Amino acid sequence: MGIIRGMWGGFGHLCRLWLDRWLALKMKGRSMFVPKIDSTAIYPSSRGTLFVLALIAFLVFGINAENNLIIGLSAWLFSIFVTVMVWSYRNISGIAIEPVTSENRYVGQTARFRLRVVSERRRWSITCRADADGFIPEYMPVLDGHGEIGVSCLLTRRGRVQPGIVSLESTFPLGLFRARAAVDFRQSCLAYPKPEAGECVLRSGGPRGERSERITGHVKGAGMDELAGLRPYRTGEPLSFISWKHAAQGRGWYSKDFSEDSTETPVIEVFSYPGDRETCLSVACHGVLMLTDAGRTFGVDLGEGVIGPDSGREHMERILERMALIP
Repeated sequence: MGIIRGMWGGFGHLCRLWLDRWLALKMKGRSMFVPKIDSTAIYPSSRGTLFVLALIAFLVFGINAENNLIIGLSAWLFSIFVTVMVWSYRNISGIAIEPVTSENRYVGQTARFRLRVVSERRRWSITCRADADGFIPEYMPVLDGHGEIGVSCLLTRRGRVQPGIVSLESTFPLGLFRARAAVDFRQSCLAYPKPEAGECVLRSGGPRGERSERITGHVKGAGMDELAGLRPYRTGEPLSFISWKHAAQGRGWYSKDFSEDSTETPVIEVFSYPGDRETCLSVACHGVLMLTDAGRTFGVDLGEGVIGPDSGREHMERILERMALIP
């Protein structure tokens, strides 16, 4: 029994994949999609299938018994069946769907792919699903005007993540039918390496292996910077920058300002760390975040050339994108 149920479930999954691909062809590369009669699939749910079987049984019994009351009951149930089918289509059709830009995440975090849905009238019981494995569907009980719905997944490995074809599905009312509209906006995000604390290998510019050092914790300069004075504390700076002596004396919050020698710009040697490929990338990712938080100018050596030197959030994101896409 379990084998038959598994085979039936697999067959149903393949049918849904084929149906979603066929429905997604109606988009034709649009940036916004509105489901219509030719881009919406309606089929009986398991509850609807049982309803049809019961309807046929009533009709056959009424005809054989020549019982007009049972035949009339069958006709009434059939009218309910047709009415529910029409309402199921009305509940999913005409919704304007457009993608929302997905944010990049680190391995171990959850990525969410969102769709903005807009409707001129109220809708009920809408579920968003993805064809790709590992994605968690989301449920929207009521759509009144506009809202957001999507799918999410736990990032287990770095690289580009795509949900594939995403479908909006409704079983309203009574759950006898499933009205389904599929979209393929080709949404994606990057899964950065998971930051792990370690002794990130730095070199002070120049050829590989020249004057290598190791850093841990918050980076102040790794022996390359000198204290130049104090400046007002800025929110978000590392706690190790704070002049705790002035804070304890009630003289205000100040941060230590370090002068940087431009000839000693550090370069992170990613694959010089003793470990496997993913460990090297994780430790280097942690070092990139520390140097960025410290406001340092630095470069990264990925073995195929040096990125930078530069500083700031854009530089950090450029490095993390390259790390995420390393095969």
